[in-house]
Amino acid sequence: MYFMREKIIKVEKTNNNYIATLEFKDDSHHFLLMVKSDLNLKIEESEIDIIKSPYTICNNIKDLVKKVKNIKVEKGFTKAVIKLVGGREGCTHLIDMFTEIGRGLVQADLKRTYEIKGKEGLNKELEKSCLAY
Repeated sequence: MYFMREKIIKVEKTNNNYIATLEFKDDSHHFLLMVKSDLNLKIEESEIDIIKSPYTICNNIKDLVKKVKNIKVEKGFTKAVIKLVGGREGCTHLIDMFTEIGRGLVQADLKRTYEIKGKEGLNKELEKSCLAY
């Protein structure tokens, strides 16, 4: 194998929040991103642990991560993330990690919807976004 990248997402639910973690690992990188959101998917805080990175400048992403706050995981989320952590002073891997963690938060919220509203309620949520519904 010449290259491999792993991304593992875990989402925990508390009474008032989701706590999502994403482990991002390849030959050159090993990051652990933590995002806390409210149950409406509004991000309250983010932090990253840099376990391994190819350049010392990569440590600057710790400050970038803190910019992803008070934005909701909804339409326009990816665009907002790109604006906050992308570009010349940003990091393409952060964009990838935040968008992936956003998908994980959405999946957790769909599970919560199912628990609250049942299958019919979930079907209603998904009817305009999934071929199966």
